[in-house]
Amino acid sequence: MTKRGDMEAFLIVLRRAGACDEALLWVASLPKSTKLEKAWEACERGDWLLWLADNFGVDRKTLTLAAVRCAKLALKYWTKDDSVKEGLGVVERWAKGKAGDDDLFAAREKLWKIRAVAYASASNAAASAASASAAADASAAADGARVRTLKKCSVPVRKAIPFSAMLSAYKRSMSHADVG
Repeated sequence: MTKRGDMEAFLIVLRRAGACDEALLWVASLPKSTKLEKAWEACERGDWLLWLADNFGVDRKTLTLAAVRCAKLALKYWTKDDSVKEGLGVVERWAKGKAGDDDLFAAREKLWKIRAVAYASASNAAASAASASAAADASAAADGARVRTLKKCSVPVRKAIPFSAMLSAYKRSMSHADVG
């Protein structure tokens, strides 16, 4: 590695990569003796793990598989439309090598149309909200659901992207970084 400890060098890399302040504070709160594998296993934020995997260059299909598994966890808060589930199924099959690019593009087009309708519906619902207090209650409930879902997402991310894959990607990124 370098003359620095794992966490100190890791913080430098994260800062240079543009990690969010909350993630930087979490990593800084870990004991300096923490090994990268322990940090990877301890992180309860699936979105941070996906961000790391993407920034360190983990294989696109592996990253996509992890993201789809997270999206499936969030579906109940997002939509009940079976078309979205079907679209995610196509993306998952693509990530596993069981669907082609044409299948993926067709699913993307269908999902974009659903997104446009959902966005318009959400805008209409927001415009007709009964009161500020109802909106605040809904926002607090949504935030709680978001936190719980992000925590749940860390499990399928680690399952799809084992630490060995992250370590390889991290080492490749470290070979291009000056953290010594």
